[in-house]
Amino acid sequence: MNEHISKGSFTEFPLNKYLKNELGMKKGYDEKFFGKEVFHWISDGGAREDAGGRSVNHFHNPLTNRGLFGNYSAMIWATLPAGAQRLQNYSWNDVRDYYLQALTATEKSKRDNWFALTFRGVGQIMHLVQDMSVPAHVRADIHPPPFWNDGYEEWAK
Repeated sequence: MNEHISKGSFTEFPLNKYLKNELGMKKGYDEKFFGKEVFHWISDGGAREDAGGRSVNHFHNPLTNRGLFGNYSAMIWATLPAGAQRLQNYSWNDVRDYYLQALTATEKSKRDNWFALTFRGVGQIMHLVQDMSVPAHVRADIHPPPFWNDGYEEWAK
């Protein structure tokens, strides 16, 4: 996931203010869960979305609503019901459930765990949205190692 895009979205959405005023996190996006700040959980989630074979579900053909080689379309993958993804569960519905668990947990350690999963999941969902904006992912142009860089990401930088 492009870290500049992620950081840019923080400046457009007042995340810091929301975390402080709505969730009572005094440090805002500097709040730490298990030693990592909110931004780092989100950034890690973006990086982890490409791990362990998940990336085969990052393509979306808007004409057929299908993904690469019969895998899920990125849009379908991102919105599967909670618990339905293979290779870890970080669909939008999973992340919403993690957020609810974080808001309702009574023990700090459990609440911190659910918030960490929530912010990691937000990063994973952001990764999918970013991928769907990349022409190679919409055209289903395969770009496996060592061809990860098809030129588009360098151009965007």
